[in-house]
Amino acid sequence: MKTVLKKHWATLLATLLATPLATPLATLAMLLVLAPCAQAQYATQANANAGNTNTAALSTGDAGKTDASTANITAKTLLVLGDSLSAGYGMPIDKSWPALLEQALKQMPSQAVNSFQVDNISISGETTDGGLARLPSALQRSGASVVLIALGGNDGLRGKSLTRIENNLDAMINIAQQAGAEVILAGIHIPPNFGPRYTQGFHAIYAKLAARHKLALLPFLLEGVATDRKLMQADGLHPTANAQPRIRDNVLATLLPVLQAH
Repeated sequence: MKTVLKKHWATLLATLLATPLATPLATLAMLLVLAPCAQAQYATQANANAGNTNTAALSTGDAGKTDASTANITAKTLLVLGDSLSAGYGMPIDKSWPALLEQALKQMPSQAVNSFQVDNISISGETTDGGLARLPSALQRSGASVVLIALGGNDGLRGKSLTRIENNLDAMINIAQQAGAEVILAGIHIPPNFGPRYTQGFHAIYAKLAARHKLALLPFLLEGVATDRKLMQADGLHPTANAQPRIRDNVLATLLPVLQAH
């Protein structure tokens, strides 16, 4: 084998030297390149002929470790399905609490938590009817393992039937769970001018559904924000950009135990 390799490189070198454009410098450079290549080829062929199965086994083992490591850090998805309170109404989207939430998750030391990405499909004006219609395709597209539902406020402001609101939220929970996702429910309050019977019945829906489906519940998304005028926009309904870190922290308090279990 060694004799054959020598003949191969000798033939190639003779061809190069016979080239009219060859110069002493080019010839020297080619010798420096070809010599180690020949040695490498000879060594590789010799190892193969010797049947070095230990190297192959080690290579296979390393590849398995790499695949396992890659699998461990595969990103998981938290789907946020909400309305203008989660869509960054009146501010750049990167200032909204879902965007701040994703940044916070990436900084967490736990790999179970920092491997999550946030897919925020919230849109201003969204209702439980619209959320119910959009959820199946969103789940199929994102493959989300956790879904945070923060809907109902616009339904309440429009005075929709409490039964309809509850049924829509209940259906969304069932759809998400059937897709294998864990659900977190975020409650909301509506202004008191709708009367105590309606406002209290509205807010009670969230606790009722959380108990029925054994869900993690954030009782009030805007806790510590809605009653602080400095943190609310001029319309009195939407939080400011300065309020977004507080909302993020409200969500994190309920969300973290769920993510850590994944």
